[in-house]
Amino acid sequence: MKCSHRNPCTIDIARNIAHEKNGECLSEKYINSNLPLLWHCDKGHEWNSCLHSVKNHNTWCPYCTGCSVSKHTLENARKIAHSRSGKCLSEKYINITTALLWRCSKGHEWNATLNNIKNANSWCPHCSGRYACDIDQAKQIAFSRNGECLSTSYFNNYSYLLWKCAKGHIWHATLSAIKDRSTWCPFCPKYKREKLCREILTEYLGSPSLTRRPEFLKTQ
Repeated sequence: MKCSHRNPCTIDIARNIAHEKNGECLSEKYINSNLPLLWHCDKGHEWNSCLHSVKNHNTWCPYCTGCSVSKHTLENARKIAHSRSGKCLSEKYINITTALLWRCSKGHEWNATLNNIKNANSWCPHCSGRYACDIDQAKQIAFSRNGECLSTSYFNNYSYLLWKCAKGHIWHATLSAIKDRSTWCPFCPKYKREKLCREILTEYLGSPSLTRRPEFLKTQ
């Protein structure tokens, strides 16, 4: 039987998986499979990891699996930062989807995953000019919707920012989703209905396209 409400169903899945591993999922809310949840293992360790990683990649407590792997990866992060005349200020490494704290040679600090720094060959968003432009854009979009962008740092269109709507709801979403797909608060009824309509239309008609229109909208 399918659940009629996606979020309660998925947080239950997270809790069931944790229970099977003799642990707990301590998070109260679920946004999507790529946003971190808080987990607790049977030895008392706590860490953040996305449901997708725990469920589909069968990962679990990074502390129990061995600190040597974590240490080795943190050393890699520090070596990469040093090669760019900067520093990795984080003391712990969880996984590739968890952001680390970095500092460039000019003293700017920001959060980014090791995967982005290493594989996307990116570095300080302040020095590149991306930060000021896009964090301001995020705040302007939020203001136009009577809300706020609570984040103070920006990495790229696919990094999660913290948002707050006029009713006080707080959630994480990428600037790309807010700006390009015109999404907003997932807790407000209006946007829940719009999201459901988009999902239904996409299922039956396919993804939206500027060059394609449904047959019933086309004129002869």
